[in-house]
Amino acid sequence: MFDASPLQQALTALRWLVTTLFVPRREFEAMRQEGGLWAPLWAFTFTIVLGMLSRMDEQGRRALFELSPGCWDNNIYTFNQMFPLIIAIGVAMFVVAFICLLCLKAFLLWLAAKYLRTDTPWLALFKVAIYSALPLMVFGSLLRMGVLHLVGAPTYTAPIFSASALLDEESGFLFNVLSMVNPFVLWGLALFLIGTSTMTRRPVRQIAPYAGVIWLLIAYFGY
Repeated sequence: MFDASPLQQALTALRWLVTTLFVPRREFEAMRQEGGLWAPLWAFTFTIVLGMLSRMDEQGRRALFELSPGCWDNNIYTFNQMFPLIIAIGVAMFVVAFICLLCLKAFLLWLAAKYLRTDTPWLALFKVAIYSALPLMVFGSLLRMGVLHLVGAPTYTAPIFSASALLDEESGFLFNVLSMVNPFVLWGLALFLIGTSTMTRRPVRQIAPYAGVIWLLIAYFGY
C-alpha cells in the first residue's frame, strides 16, 4: 500500500497551484496559515530548466561558447563536456536570483502591511508574491516558448504577448513600460491585489495604492 500522506500533500499542492489562479481569494484564505509554498517553486524551477534547454541547441551552444572561448582553451569539445554543469549552475543562479526578487517584493509588501497596522506574517505575503508571479513566469513563458518553437523563431525571448512587440528595439524605458501591457502581467497583478487583501484582511481599495506601486516597481525592474 502507498502512504496516503505524501500523495495527499502532492494533490493539495497541485490543487493550490492551479485553483489559486482562478479562485484566488478562497485559496489564499486556505494557505494563510500554512502550506501552498513548494508547488510554485517547483513549477518555476521546471520552467527555468526548460527555458534554458530550449535555447541550447547547436546554435545556442556555439553562441555561448564564443562568449568566452578562453575559458575552454578554445576547445569546443571541452565546452561540450562541461555543458551539463554549465546548465546546472545557470539554473541554480537564476532560481536564487528569482527567489531573492520575490523576497524583496514580499518584504516591501510586509512594510506596507505594517504601515496599515496589520499583523500579517512575512511568509503569508511571500506566498502572495510567488503565486502572483505564476501567470507570467510559468504559464506565459511556456506558452511563448511553444508558440515561438512552432513558428521556428531564432530566439525564445521575443515579446509576442505584450505591447512591446510593436517596437523594433528590445530594450529601453519604453520597451519596459510596454512589456507590462501583457495579459499575464495583468493577471498576476490581479492575483497580487486579491492575495494581499486576503492576507492582510484589508479591502482591495485600501491596499491597492501600496501594492500597486510595489508591483509596478518589481515588474519594471525585475521582469
